[in-house]
Amino acid sequence: MTSQATLAEAQDSCEIDDHSFHTHSQRAADDPTGVPDFLPEEAGDSFTPFNVGNRDFYINMLPPTPLELFQLFVPISLIQSWIEYTNAWVAHLIENGVIDNWNTPLKPGSRILKWEAISTATTYVWLGVMIYLGIHRESSVKSHWKAPRLGDQVPLHPITKFMPLNKFLLITRFIRTFDHTQLDVSDERDLPKVFQAAEPWSQHIQQVSSELFLPGTNITIDECMVPFKGRSKETTVVKNKPTPTGFKIWVVAQHGFFMRWLWHVKASPYKAVIVKLPPPHEPKGKKGKLKTTVALSNTQSVVIHLCNMLPKMTYHVFTDNLFSSPNLFRALREAGCGATGTARPNCGVSKELKDAKEGKKAGKGPALQYNEVRAIPTKDKKVMQIGWKDSGIVLFLSTVHTGADNDRTLKKRKSPAKKATKSESQQIERIFGVDAFKVIPIPTVAADYNDEMNHVDRGDQLRSYTMYDHRFRRGSWQALLWSFLLDVALANSFILQLKTRCPRWKPYKTLEKWKECIYNALFNTYAQESRARKRGRSGKEEDSEDLETHQKHIQRDTNHVYRGIFSDCLACKGFKQGQARPFKKRKAQGSYLQPITGNAQSKHQGGTGHQTWYGCRICEVAICNDPNCWYFYHTQN
Repeated sequence: MTSQATLAEAQDSCEIDDHSFHTHSQRAADDPTGVPDFLPEEAGDSFTPFNVGNRDFYINMLPPTPLELFQLFVPISLIQSWIEYTNAWVAHLIENGVIDNWNTPLKPGSRILKWEAISTATTYVWLGVMIYLGIHRESSVKSHWKAPRLGDQVPLHPITKFMPLNKFLLITRFIRTFDHTQLDVSDERDLPKVFQAAEPWSQHIQQVSSELFLPGTNITIDECMVPFKGRSKETTVVKNKPTPTGFKIWVVAQHGFFMRWLWHVKASPYKAVIVKLPPPHEPKGKKGKLKTTVALSNTQSVVIHLCNMLPKMTYHVFTDNLFSSPNLFRALREAGCGATGTARPNCGVSKELKDAKEGKKAGKGPALQYNEVRAIPTKDKKVMQIGWKDSGIVLFLSTVHTGADNDRTLKKRKSPAKKATKSESQQIERIFGVDAFKVIPIPTVAADYNDEMNHVDRGDQLRSYTMYDHRFRRGSWQALLWSFLLDVALANSFILQLKTRCPRWKPYKTLEKWKECIYNALFNTYAQESRARKRGRSGKEEDSEDLETHQKHIQRDTNHVYRGIFSDCLACKGFKQGQARPFKKRKAQGSYLQPITGNAQSKHQGGTGHQTWYGCRICEVAICNDPNCWYFYHTQN
């Protein structure tokens, strides 16, 4: 096959690869994140690549059902501890006559006085509602419980059958996933309170993830932002990010699967990593003595700490220019990991590449032609410094790639829009001609970086589509739990069932469908046991899709029993199994549910409806002795 035929084939099969070499890390002036700042290193004469091999990820055997997989991340034992902490917290508030941490006085009409101890089933139903609200979004939480009136073309959300609004709001406000008596804010060496509150569940999710998912060779370490605009000392502003304000988290990920993470704390508790300097280039200290070691910044040290949290294997670590420096990559190499990443001019790269990058910014003319590569090894032969001319000059550091002219990969590229000089325009025109896109051989270091650097961003993007997006008004830790940890548990379990080689069920192709599966399983399993919805109950509907079970359910001879409660027959009032029933006040205003039979009123109201002592044993609702009412109520269509 000729080279032209190869290019033509690649032109049809390659995706556009044109977006990964711009600066990811553009931070505000008050952001405490430390970027690498080292003097230029002397150039060497040769380079010894670090061999990382090629190992694919492996997923261990998963549980037999989707719900059991999700419950590995949110087990019953964890839920029971939440219940204990929550009930203790509410009792503490009521005992002290307050309703929150700010000692707001308890009033006769305070909502907390309506608190009822929650159960495991109720908590799982509440989690199901939280997941549901992330998919089916409304302008406010209350809008999900608003029943439409006659003529209103608005959605009716089925979660109203499982939990009333007031109970959902009560649980959301007062639930505690931590022991409030154990939080220590007096010792500055501890994590801040907001992170202490999330730490137990965070550690559990990471542990389960590491047991189920064994990572492959290529991993990414990057930052992740959790949106929060409330008052907290730990929030960070990162400009030009999709989520500019919130909590910053350092994450190591693969294929969007978050394996391990560390909280970003402004007074960093992470110990700085000491790196030995190469003997040929030892800068002098304050007293003129030669320095043999150098301390990485706290931000760079996070990379080492995250790698140490993974199983002991060889990895190829990809980082952006927030982390990359020759000193960090030496430390990773000593730890048995290869590394590749974009670099800043002041991270310690050679003076030649630094001048090329800064000279281009200063308008001194191009130092490299389009798609040209310049590779310079460090003096100790451990790190290769690479400059590549794309639309601008991009600097790379790598302990794996050589940057040689023959080390290239075919990629579909877009013709650069900015052509600063006539010379540059001529160079680009020779390559692209009149084509807007063309497959060209670019450096393999750039191609690999573009393919592998987005593992954390994939996870962020995956979660963003169906994230709970209502404000958390009290407790900044809630944003970490319900906007990050819950979504990570769902996203990780989704990726596991999607990429496993031994699926136990037909894999769900989107996170939205996976979340729908999980909240449906939670409602079907725990709704009846939770009894969270005490009013407006419309019977047991879980068996409606199981024909055999439903046939047993509608056997009137065995299931129509004496209830001991004298109340209106629901069928006479026009209700069916599975329909949400509105409150009397809402119904009087013209609700969506109107009587659909002639038995619109009870006898004492002058109508033909019935009151009865009997009803359905399974649904636990009143149904009179008229056989037509029994079958009317239990017929879905």
